Amino acid sequence: MAWIETLGASVRHFLEYAGDLAHLAAKAVAGVLRLDGARAGVTAPVLKAQLRFTGEQGVWLVAGAGGILGGVTLLQAYAQLASFGPGQYTGTLLSAVILRELGPVLAAVLVIGRSGTAIAAELGTMRLGEEVEALEAHGV
Repeated sequence: MAWIETLGASVRHFLEYAGDLAHLAAKAVAGVLRLDGARAGVTAPVLKAQLRFTGEQGVWLVAGAGGILGGVTLLQAYAQLASFGPGQYTGTLLSAVILRELGPVLAAVLVIGRSGTAIAAELGTMRLGEEVEALEAHGV
């Protein structure tokens, strides 16, 4: 009977998670559909500028820093692991691990570090300058 309880708990947890995701998606779609012409006209250029800042301008930083950090990690790990096994397979193994596992995590951390802090600083400046309240008063 314990395995049925365990199975039921895991299924319940999964369904709660799926429900939360569906709720988030429904809220996001409803928010987008609520944008009328005036609001969309204000938010579209800002969204375009943020996408350009985060994606287009940030790709060189992520690629450069990711390549350097990945190369350093690869060299250090190869130097340590070469003594434990066949050296010809260690480089292939490490490069696969770096590209599959470390690469996406490193890219996410770099994007969050660059773009996230810039957006947070911009919002803080807007809050101090009472621009957020002005936008709320205009219904944006």
